[in-house]
Amino acid sequence: MRLNVFRSLWGCEANLEWREAKSTLERLLQLRGLGYSGVEASLNDMGACPAARRDFVQCAMSCDLNIIVGAYTSWTDYDASDRHSLHNAVSAQLVAYERQLDEVRALQSDSHNTIIHVNVHSGSDTWTEEQATEFYSRACALEADVCGGAGALSASHETHRGRPLANPFAARRLCDQCPDLRLTLDASHWMVVCERLVGAPAVTPPDTTPALFSVDAFEVETLLALYPRVDHIHARVGSAQAPQVGHLAAGATDAGMEPAVRAFADMWLAVWRQQRSRGMAAATVTPEYGPMPYTPQCPTSGRALSDCWDTTESAHAHLRALFDRV
Repeated sequence: MRLNVFRSLWGCEANLEWREAKSTLERLLQLRGLGYSGVEASLNDMGACPAARRDFVQCAMSCDLNIIVGAYTSWTDYDASDRHSLHNAVSAQLVAYERQLDEVRALQSDSHNTIIHVNVHSGSDTWTEEQATEFYSRACALEADVCGGAGALSASHETHRGRPLANPFAARRLCDQCPDLRLTLDASHWMVVCERLVGAPAVTPPDTTPALFSVDAFEVETLLALYPRVDHIHARVGSAQAPQVGHLAAGATDAGMEPAVRAFADMWLAVWRQQRSRGMAAATVTPEYGPMPYTPQCPTSGRALSDCWDTTESAHAHLRALFDRV
């Protein structure tokens, strides 16, 4: 099994060379030169209209880059102006999802399968579990109808805050109710929502041996039940109090973050090993570190304490080294 690393367009604006590039083609060639297999982008990232999105896909094809498309059933791109749509009913969000799947499938059919996957930001954390179960059951049926057939397109739903899958224990219950539900694992959201490193040993003082602290068996069982559902990973190290660390370069990891780095690495390795056991030819992962306010900032000046582009590139190298242990 090989590792295909994708670059999210979110956060690229932090890089001067990216901002000064004259064209989409120039920007995508920059990412190809950094060793990425593809890009991850929402429809709006790809262009403001279908014609612009087709041009984006053509540029990716010419750079030999695959595309993972981000779809949103509500709160598109987490833009404040669309936050109200988070409260839309199940039926309305399914309509929005079907419309986007149809567009992505049309783009895929014109691109010789350059688009390989859809990452879905789906549902609402205001829903009951009954509503969420209805949504995911119908969404899975919709995916089978729209995405199946020749040149099949796959889709997975992200474990993102603001969504029904933001809590791993709720996610497990939803997966039990929806046997076809596939996941994009972004565990940084789970850690913040649960306010602990789920499934990891308790954080210990520096002079204490971590082995003396046992893990929570129920949490580990929950994670093990969810790993077979994971088709794609958003690899961002966070903590119990923040979704993103400031540094990942060798020797520059945030003080006290070593337990979190280990916990996330263990999760990703477990998913990859499970995927290999299923006979998957390739694992896909997106190291995803965003700009402020995701990037930690100085409380007095408001300036970023790290460069999210550099952090993403450090994460890229870390993931490739980690994958050698699969």
